[in-house]
Amino acid sequence: MAIGIAGIVAPNAYGYGDSDTAAVAGSDGAGGGQVVAFSFEVTTTSASGGSDGGTTTSSSSGGASVKPACWYEPKKTGAEAAEEEKRRETAKNPPEGGKLLFLDAPDKGDALAHAADNGQWYRMRCDASTEEGRARIKELMFSSKVWEWVPEGRAAPEPVVDPVTLARAAVEAAAIPAPSVETNPRITTDDGVEGAAVVGVDTWVWAASDTPSHVEVRATAGSTSVTVAADAAGLSLSAPRART
Repeated sequence: MAIGIAGIVAPNAYGYGDSDTAAVAGSDGAGGGQVVAFSFEVTTTSASGGSDGGTTTSSSSGGASVKPACWYEPKKTGAEAAEEEKRRETAKNPPEGGKLLFLDAPDKGDALAHAADNGQWYRMRCDASTEEGRARIKELMFSSKVWEWVPEGRAAPEPVVDPVTLARAAVEAAAIPAPSVETNPRITTDDGVEGAAVVGVDTWVWAASDTPSHVEVRATAGSTSVTVAADAAGLSLSAPRART
């Protein structure tokens, strides 16, 4: 079957890291141990059989989980982030040169603005082994977007799911139906072999009506949605265990 994936494929990028301060690139490659639930719907179109040449359509749905390309970890309260900024201002020595401040702390103005607010600062981390993760790393370099303020009572920022990873997980979870092949003549031999053909007689072979001619799998995880389309492109036959 020919399979096409509709989604956003991120360009190649790069990352860096120096222990825990590398919030963007630092990763154990396992999505931070997090998983994101996603839902999927499968629509299958098959020939209905008979002389009219019509088709039948069936649908199913389900859910599974996938590892995110980027996720947010809770780090500091508003008061803690503001206090760190104040200590930096009064420190005699500048911060360690090998550490990038935007990874270590929120933007100075933002941190001071939330000094008295109830809530939580979250820092983004990305899995540099994925295309989407590397693209986010490049996008967020020297950017204040690494940090996000979440007021008290609101949910944590939504993880970022790589569309290609989601598409593959959806196809695996959906289990695209296998083709069903029929033959004629089709006999059972005296020694109990079923589906045998007859030597010297033309054998007709066809994909039965329950064989899918078109399958669409649509999956959504948070703000990421993908559609995978599969179409029957041909029929190839072999009989590796055939005998007279």
